[in-house]
Amino acid sequence: MSENRELEVRAYTLWDLFLHPNQSSKLGRCYAQPREDLRSFSKMAFREISELFDEVVPGWERAVDELWKPSSKSLVIRGDPHSRLKVHLIPKYQTRRELEPNRDSRPILLQIRDLISYKLADYRNAWEG
Repeated sequence: MSENRELEVRAYTLWDLFLHPNQSSKLGRCYAQPREDLRSFSKMAFREISELFDEVVPGWERAVDELWKPSSKSLVIRGDPHSRLKVHLIPKYQTRRELEPNRDSRPILLQIRDLISYKLADYRNAWEG
């Protein structure tokens, strides 16, 4: 999965948060990718770990909790020597939530991206204000 800047939800200092293009049954699914070309979780510096777990993940969790109220959430960290590290943030729902099949999903993806982005901006403003 290459970075699709159109689906960027938010740029942090050390991480970028993207809406995952497959929202089929995981409404609000995102992934975070470090700005540095990291390929292993064990190679992350404290600053990168801190920003990921103090800002990126909690902000995403608050946003999807408020927007769609998932029943649970998963975090999957993937990296290997051949691809860049990605942290997948996956909401899970008790009832199925899907985009309509056979429909151009791009406008819907952009709306989902904007909803999450606006929530993250609200939280940042409240934190800094």
